[in-house]
Amino acid sequence: MGKALADLPGEVGKLLSDLGDWIKSHTDWITVAASVVGVIAIFCPALAPLAIGLSALAFFAHAASYGVDGLWPPTGGNIGNWLTLGGDALGMVPGVGAAKSGITAGFEAGRGAEGLVAGTRVGLKTAGVTAKNIMKAADPVSAVIDRPVMAVATKLGVSRGTALTVTEGVQAAATLAWTAPTAFNAYQTTPGRYDAATWGTGVGNATMGTGGGKFGGLVAVGSAIGLGAWELTD
Repeated sequence: MGKALADLPGEVGKLLSDLGDWIKSHTDWITVAASVVGVIAIFCPALAPLAIGLSALAFFAHAASYGVDGLWPPTGGNIGNWLTLGGDALGMVPGVGAAKSGITAGFEAGRGAEGLVAGTRVGLKTAGVTAKNIMKAADPVSAVIDRPVMAVATKLGVSRGTALTVTEGVQAAATLAWTAPTAFNAYQTTPGRYDAATWGTGVGNATMGTGGGKFGGLVAVGSAIGLGAWELTD
């Protein structure tokens, strides 16, 4: 028993190191998984927190993998790295807002409970439930897709429910379309596949970022400029 306990820290450290190496080797696949789960979450909102969590994992794994040398100074050669980080960030943004709201709600609920232990328990539970519900309620459809479809549906007299279904279908198809090149490139990279993945990521960022608040707009504009600069310097 004593030997097992003495060896435990080393075994845990080795396990975490192996896990980190695996994540580093499969970061692009995590991004692809986040996109696929995000598409499923359009029709099954319960999976939205998982999609957001995968995007966050991909973001930090990519950032660690690229490091400073892979991001700065921004050049045509590393624009794909910036676009990838932008796409991962867009996927995790709903989780950041939900976490902030959850913490606030948990603090208020915990402060109203009697006793430190009870207050902590109530606060943590409230924070978790609030954050999860906000993530599930986040609109996964880009405004660039939603508004035109809804406008056409209104003119044609189509019900809002039908229009929403069409909008979700278009969003799902579009997301899979601009994620596919990244999946092919992750499986086996070639210059052509890398170019396709860069374009897919950039177009996806510009589409999903538009209408997504200040941060989304910043990513959208930055991605459009980045694609243009990349084409000029490629």
